[in-house]
Amino acid sequence: MQSHSSLLRRWTAVFLLLVYLLPALPALAAPAASPLAEAWLKFHENKRTEARELFKKATQDSATKAEAHLGLSLLASLDKTSPEAFDEFQQFFKASSNPYPYVYALWSSPSIIDETGKKSVAQVAFLKQLITDAKADGTIKALAYGALGDHYMSSNQMSTAQQMFAQIGALDKWQVVGEFENMSSSGFSKDFGPLQNAQPAATFINKHGAPVSWFVLPATRNNKWVDFTYHFYASDATVFAQTFVNSPKEQTAQLRLGVSGSIKAWVNDRLVFADDMERNNDLDTYITPVTLKQGFNRVLVQVGESYAGRSNFLARLTDDKGQPLANVTTTAATQAYTKDAGTMPAALPLPYEEFFQAQIKQDPKQVLPYLLLGQTYLRNDKTAEARRVYRQVQKMVPANTYLTMRQIEAYQREENRTSLATALEWLKEHDPELPFSLDLLYEEEIEKENYTQALALVDQMERQQGQTETTLSKRIQVLSKKQEYNDVIKLAEQGYQKYPQNGNFIELKYTIEKNVNKSQANAANVLKKFLKDNRNLAASQKLASLYFDKGSIADGIKLYQQYIQEEPISVGVQHTLGNIYSQAQNYKMAEDSYRKTLAIAPYIGTYWADLAKTLKAQEKKAEAMQAFQKAVQLDPTDYESLRDLRQLENKKEIFSYFPQNDVYALIKKAPNAAAFPEDNSLILLDDVQKVVYKGGASEEKRTMVVKVFNQQGVEHWKEYGVSYHNMQRFVVEKAEVVKQNGSKVPAESNDDQLVFTNLEPGDAIHISYKLENHLKGKLAPHFWDRQFFSHFLPYQTTRYSLLVDPELKFQHKMTQSPLEPKVQSADEFKLYVWEQKDHPGLKSEDKMPVLADVGQTLYLSSFPDWKFISNWYADLASSKARPDFEVKEAVEELFAGKKNLTPIQKAKAIYEYITTNITYSSISFRQSGLIPQKPADVLNTKIGDCKDVSTLFVAMCREAGVPAQLVLVNTRDNGLYDLTLPSIDFNHCIAKVTLPGKETYVELTSNFLPFGTFHQSMLKSGILEIDDEKTPVTRTLTQLNPGNRPLNIIDRKATVKLVGNNMTVDESYYRTGALAADAKQRYRDASQKEREKMIHEAYGSVLTGFKLTNLSFTGLEGTQDTVKSKIAYQSTDQVTQVGGLSLFSLPWFNKASAQDFTFNDTRTAPVDLSQSLYADHDRATITMTLPDKKVLAELPQPVKLSCPVAEYSLTFKKVNNQLVFTRELRFTKDIIEPQQMAAFQEFYKKVIAADAKQLALK
Repeated sequence: MQSHSSLLRRWTAVFLLLVYLLPALPALAAPAASPLAEAWLKFHENKRTEARELFKKATQDSATKAEAHLGLSLLASLDKTSPEAFDEFQQFFKASSNPYPYVYALWSSPSIIDETGKKSVAQVAFLKQLITDAKADGTIKALAYGALGDHYMSSNQMSTAQQMFAQIGALDKWQVVGEFENMSSSGFSKDFGPLQNAQPAATFINKHGAPVSWFVLPATRNNKWVDFTYHFYASDATVFAQTFVNSPKEQTAQLRLGVSGSIKAWVNDRLVFADDMERNNDLDTYITPVTLKQGFNRVLVQVGESYAGRSNFLARLTDDKGQPLANVTTTAATQAYTKDAGTMPAALPLPYEEFFQAQIKQDPKQVLPYLLLGQTYLRNDKTAEARRVYRQVQKMVPANTYLTMRQIEAYQREENRTSLATALEWLKEHDPELPFSLDLLYEEEIEKENYTQALALVDQMERQQGQTETTLSKRIQVLSKKQEYNDVIKLAEQGYQKYPQNGNFIELKYTIEKNVNKSQANAANVLKKFLKDNRNLAASQKLASLYFDKGSIADGIKLYQQYIQEEPISVGVQHTLGNIYSQAQNYKMAEDSYRKTLAIAPYIGTYWADLAKTLKAQEKKAEAMQAFQKAVQLDPTDYESLRDLRQLENKKEIFSYFPQNDVYALIKKAPNAAAFPEDNSLILLDDVQKVVYKGGASEEKRTMVVKVFNQQGVEHWKEYGVSYHNMQRFVVEKAEVVKQNGSKVPAESNDDQLVFTNLEPGDAIHISYKLENHLKGKLAPHFWDRQFFSHFLPYQTTRYSLLVDPELKFQHKMTQSPLEPKVQSADEFKLYVWEQKDHPGLKSEDKMPVLADVGQTLYLSSFPDWKFISNWYADLASSKARPDFEVKEAVEELFAGKKNLTPIQKAKAIYEYITTNITYSSISFRQSGLIPQKPADVLNTKIGDCKDVSTLFVAMCREAGVPAQLVLVNTRDNGLYDLTLPSIDFNHCIAKVTLPGKETYVELTSNFLPFGTFHQSMLKSGILEIDDEKTPVTRTLTQLNPGNRPLNIIDRKATVKLVGNNMTVDESYYRTGALAADAKQRYRDASQKEREKMIHEAYGSVLTGFKLTNLSFTGLEGTQDTVKSKIAYQSTDQVTQVGGLSLFSLPWFNKASAQDFTFNDTRTAPVDLSQSLYADHDRATITMTLPDKKVLAELPQPVKLSCPVAEYSLTFKKVNNQLVFTRELRFTKDIIEPQQMAAFQEFYKKVIAADAKQLALK
């Protein structure tokens, strides 16, 4: 029999074993009513004072001590200082058997390290503990080495910092090449060549059309991250890096990656990892197993940036514990290697994520593991995963401030402004005493200039936490706003004495010494003292400026050189040093600095341009020319360098090739108003001069000169708007009124709006401006344009001149009437000139087509075909149409419990969801940017323009398994024949769904339109369906007129009774398609009184004595495709008594009238009905009950009319004592050509007569 003590020891051992084996979450062992459990309840209820006391109590129990200190640390991160949060975490770390997952989750928080740069003594001690901790894995140690390196670097202990950074174990010897196109993430799956070509001599074509090759990085950043922004124009770019790893044997390893951007990685040309989501995360976020062969192994990394804002990576080769491989070496020099044709291995899960996932699985009711799993995700920028976890937490603890703070971080990472604003407002309302909430309230009061209340909030902060660096800075800010400068200086001095390492107080002290005390020496001493123990570029630059100001150039330059020596990759500092030498006219040293800059970043055009200017200043003409050529090769839209290069080459100024204009001579010789009695003004000159350089960069100058004849002309020309888009730079050269006496009055301008003040009849206006095109992506080497040679005013000269590289292929087409250009060689260019003189001007006519359809118009385009445009937009939009977390969630919720839906049912459900929940914002297609928003942003903000809502629809359809694509639209009101040549000048976007047996086009900008319907005015709009390059179909511009669309029908049925001279009418309306949408838009949200008022206004304007007696609608709600209405009314004096006969007209509400069309013999333009037609079928039936003892004096004859563009019928039949009349007018075409006008005029006169024909009763 065992003794009691022996049994106790055995049970103790078993208990300790269980504690060791189970995941380290002490809460699982806590009884329900324990202080720890109660503390968490209070924590989740934001009762922090009570929670803190309960957590402290729980620290007394060894079973709950660790978690209680963790709770205190999290609490302190909310309402106390960072040092207190850190101290509590240290207690947790000591008490926990496995604190490392928590270290990882909370690494970048007040619990451990919430700021970069210098660390406290305690933090340094903890980091040193971690790097020697045998239980800590390689990732934790690498993080600690990185943080220590950052600390020592910030402390000016560079040697020690380098030792720490080296221990991270990063691969740091690289060749790089780039940059390749990645606008809207389009480059992720493209083959740019570097994968197949590892040799240093290999040449590739970058996104600007320039040849580029691999080059060896002189170094990485000190912290071992390879930062492409130091070497390339990294925005909207894909860049590659390769290194060669020598392994003494074949061995398995782990490739661990951290990145800013999207990433792909290959080992020996075998794809081993890929993530197309752009993230900003930390080292070891991605872990994948790899096989290193004996000998050299090629490691290739691709990083893409389009929205991440940064472009960098860090790679490590480790064992399965995350420890760097000790038996491999690396070189940047290209080596022979054995290719691996294997498939991509499955990525390994992150151990810390697995840890908290296991905690949740073990006890799903515990909140803490969810919170920490979310923070683990956030550390690695997995925001969608974090938010998914946090939504689960919100269901458990809906009012938890700590949770809201984590959600705020997620929203900030995603730039989700709508959700962020909502969360911030929630905090201010529900937890106003939180220090973070007080900060928000403080900023609001500062913005409102309510400084008294702002100071009150600072007082409140100090009552909570005592005076801190933050509260003192805020108090100084308020006093500065109040201009109480004596108090500002006093407090700034106190802050500097109390917090001598704080950058804000260093800046204030420096400013006081320099600007208040007027002591440059003391200001310099402040900076010197700070820089002795701190490495800070901004402070070094200020000190250098002080040296420069007093003429100590060498001392100032020494500071820059020291910074470069400490971090040789500092390309910006090296470039700045070159600028300093250049400004000092020390061109030899400037050249040296610029060449060192180019050794770091050989493919940045700006650096070549600066080198060229320095060489030019040294009269090294040949070298300067080569540098300028390199600059414009790498940056084709560097127009300044283009001009400088032409000057060095002794070539003509580029715009001197064009016909020259003497504007003031034109104005002086301009005819007076008597010569143009029918016009308010005369265009003297409309001149466009466009240059297209080799490679596609283009710029243009436009000159407009107008003579104003009368006040109407003044009103017409007093304001002028310049049309340009966000890929152009607009520069006004001249905008002025030229008075009759020759004096000039400059116009007022606000960006693209010019206002001509003091403009009077007899004056002229002169406008001359330049547009520089800065196109991106596939558009960059191309140009397109349109110029009208017809105006609605007379003109003397309209000219379009094109100076173009002769090797550039382009098309041109003149509409309406031919006008061939004069073509001549002009040095290395060809000059095309289209010119028209003395044009009388078009006369505006009723229902005239737009200018593009009737005016002589020149179109130009270098795009090869419409398929190119389709592919181009597919590149921009395809990544945005990818279903992300919000899209998946929305689709899941939309179809929850709805099984076996057909594709068309799914498409309709998605359509109704979007049109019901997302508000359409009408923004110009081009001005709002060409790239759609991410669907997640649209779902969160609940607002979007046409391309945004269409992209959301496509994304949701694809997630639901319904094929869908975008369609670009040039709406009919821009012209039936606009976009004669390939162009991107679309102004709308819709979607297309490919359903079984048919294709359906979908307009998503109206919450009234039934699915698949369009207004008549949209029909025959130009459309281009968007496909990627893999789609074999050839695309061309077609017209929107789906044969299977629901028709726009209005059917009116009226029952009419005559009572004496009055008429009683009961009408039933049946509307479908866009006409149903019109009814919904007009009546849905109106009250019954408002509806009755609208009907009264419509009917009362044509019927005497109108009185509405009944009005009702059905089908106004939702997206039903039919709306029905009933209207009952009475109208007086509708019958005229003449010689015993009762005369009346039928109450056709849509009867034809002479005002519908203006007919004249001199008309030259077609009639465009597209904006006035509203229905495919418009049919009306009137059933009249004859009064007792009354009969028709004469039976009406049926009328049937037709002409080349329309058909009309009016039929009659008698049924018992009722007369039934049916009227239908249908237009078979929407354009009436001038030669058809006579026939149409005769036709329409007969329609008017038939509609107005009176009937007689006897």
